[in-house]
Amino acid sequence: MASVLLMLNLKSQAQTLGVSLNDFSIKNEYLSEGKIYSPNGVAISGNFGFVRTSSNGNPINVKLVYVEGGVETTISAESVYKGSWSNETSWMSEVSGKLTTSQTSGKVYLKFTIYNLNGTILSENLSTLAYSITISNQASSPGDSELPATPPPFTVPVNGSIPLFEFYSATLNSHFYSTEYKNYSGYVFSRILGYVFTSPQPGTSPMYRFKGPNYYAYSIIPSSPYIGYNYDGLLGYIYLNQVSKTIPIYHHQTSIGGDIYWFDGPGGFSGYDFLGIQFYILQNPQPTTYPLPEEDTMELYQYYSTNGDHFYTTLKKDRPGFTYEKILGYVHTIQKPGTIPLYRYYTSVSIAKDHYYTTVKQNYNNYVYEGIVGYVYPNAGAPGTTPIYSYYASVNGDHYYNNVNSTYGGYVNEGVKFWMLQYNH
Repeated sequence: MASVLLMLNLKSQAQTLGVSLNDFSIKNEYLSEGKIYSPNGVAISGNFGFVRTSSNGNPINVKLVYVEGGVETTISAESVYKGSWSNETSWMSEVSGKLTTSQTSGKVYLKFTIYNLNGTILSENLSTLAYSITISNQASSPGDSELPATPPPFTVPVNGSIPLFEFYSATLNSHFYSTEYKNYSGYVFSRILGYVFTSPQPGTSPMYRFKGPNYYAYSIIPSSPYIGYNYDGLLGYIYLNQVSKTIPIYHHQTSIGGDIYWFDGPGGFSGYDFLGIQFYILQNPQPTTYPLPEEDTMELYQYYSTNGDHFYTTLKKDRPGFTYEKILGYVHTIQKPGTIPLYRYYTSVSIAKDHYYTTVKQNYNNYVYEGIVGYVYPNAGAPGTTPIYSYYASVNGDHYYNNVNSTYGGYVNEGVKFWMLQYNH
């Protein structure tokens, strides 16, 4: 079901020493007429905007809360702005959370805590705008029994590959992956994660599924990784190393023997530990804005997060906590003569939860290796290329990349790091 975005403006009545809430909206696929339909617990995102009202922007913590019977429950991780807005006059971002199956009659608010510059609390506010929760009926929101007879449209990237479907149970807080698109008791279809093979292919490895009391586990060997988990069949054949047309799949888990969540991009998820890359999978064919300059090239998309992190990927999609900004240029998806790999590293230690891009593969302190983004050029000379400059902000630990040699508030220009095919549109 296509997501519906309802935008409602609101002006905060509290004009504080540095900032005021300007906009707040909720989006989720079960949203209609200001009400969130909650059939089995649903994921929601809250978009918000603040404007600066003085020379200093006060630090702010923002989260979504569910209120019922006077009881307030936090339903999202906090989005934090540290203050000192430099030349920015506004801050717009997003928080994401989930409603449980029991949260069906209250309201969702945006709660924001504004701090003095010395770190003490200046004010705590609930938005004047709230979204009511109502129990859905079968016509308004799809449940398990309403799973369509056919899956959503898809195009396989390689002959012989098939979709790997993701399902989710809000009751169990459990994710489930299968190549069969059908009703699974208590689970609702989420998305197509990518594509796998049903038979061995060069460079692939089998991935097996195991069923526990409440959760599922997966392994490349046909023996249970946890006590109490039973063999549940062959999931499909995946890649253990990155090849053309694949993306890394990141392993997030609640605890040993808990829910396993596979994600195809950055993201820190409340209650989940990040365990790194588990395997590589064929990605969905990406629609391009303009014809690609060469065969086996892809647009490199730039995203910006609520933490202040710049993230670059060849996979364009909605990402929790990230906003799409632009196309930086083109990368090769397979290594061509004269090109070298562009590696991605990630750290959760910095404020920005930084992604770092480099052509030098080595161990970097507090950074986890996340794979090859694509292939770029180590120097000038290749037709149609442009230099890419690296910028670093020590205040939050963010690395930023641009094909413009300039200065940006709070960032140090580190010079040209590589060359890539130029995006001219």
